Amino acid sequence: PRPRESKYAINVIFWRYLRRRLNLNLKQLDLAFFLRPISAVLEENRGAYEEICLNIEEMTRKVFNDFTATIDTDPLKCLEIS
Repeated sequence: PRPRESKYAINVIFWRYLRRRLNLNLKQLDLAFFLRPISAVLEENRGAYEEICLNIEEMTRKVFNDFTATIDTDPLKCLEIS
């Protein structure tokens, strides 16, 4: 069977975008000088962010492993005419 590259690629692109967006939001929270009194809440958000990033990395690894499992090990087999 031929691998469905677009399915795997769009998942990884979406997760990369999601991670960058979360990173941007966290940087904005770090720059917010008026939120200093509620630093405990920020630490809780940072912990949730780290957990989400780990889950995104795990899903990306899983998708990559699924993708590599669909690739034929013999590339010359694809060139043969049946």
